[in-house]
Amino acid sequence: MKIQRAIIGIAIGTICAAGTCNASESINCTSLKSAYTNALKAYTGTCNAQFLSQYSGYFISNQLGICNCLANGTSADNCVTIQQMCCITQKSATIGNTELWQIKTWNDSTKQCTSVSAYKCVAGYYGNPTSPNSCSQCPAPGTTDAPTASTSGTTIISCYIPSGISFSDSSGDGTYTNKCYYSVN
Repeated sequence: MKIQRAIIGIAIGTICAAGTCNASESINCTSLKSAYTNALKAYTGTCNAQFLSQYSGYFISNQLGICNCLANGTSADNCVTIQQMCCITQKSATIGNTELWQIKTWNDSTKQCTSVSAYKCVAGYYGNPTSPNSCSQCPAPGTTDAPTASTSGTTIISCYIPSGISFSDSSGDGTYTNKCYYSVN
C-alpha cells in the first residue's frame, strides 16, 4: 500500500514533501521516534487526530502513514513515515564563515533517505564554498541573509545594505528604508 500524507507545518517547523526535504532545523528525530514508540505502546486499535496529538503534532499531518504503522505494529525504526519525517536538511556545524549542511533527499521508490554534505556561507558572506572558511565578506556595511536549507548567498548580488543604515554622499544625507542590493554593471 502506498502511503499518502498531507504535509503541513505544525508546532515547530515545516516537514518535507516529495523531493529535497526542507525544515526549519527544528524537528528532532530522536524525540519523534520516542513519541511514536510511546504511541505504539498505547495503541488500542483507534488511530485518529485526538489520539496522535497526545504524542506529537507532527503525527497529525502524517496521520495515514502513522496509523498504518501503528496498526501493523511497526517499530519506529522500520516505519517508513517516520523515516520520511526524519529525512530533513539540517545545519550540522558552523566553521568560520561557512556552515556545513546535510542536504537530505527522500527517494519514494527505494524508501531511502540520502544525504550529501554542502557548505554554505554565513550571514554577511557570499560564495560557493567547497571547503570551510572559503566565503567572501560583503562590502561594508553590507550583509546577506542567513542561509536556510534551500538558500544561501552565492554571489555578491546576494549582499545588501540593510534598511535603517544612514549614508552621506554627494547626493546628500539619508537612511536606507529598504534592503539595497548590490549590483554588478
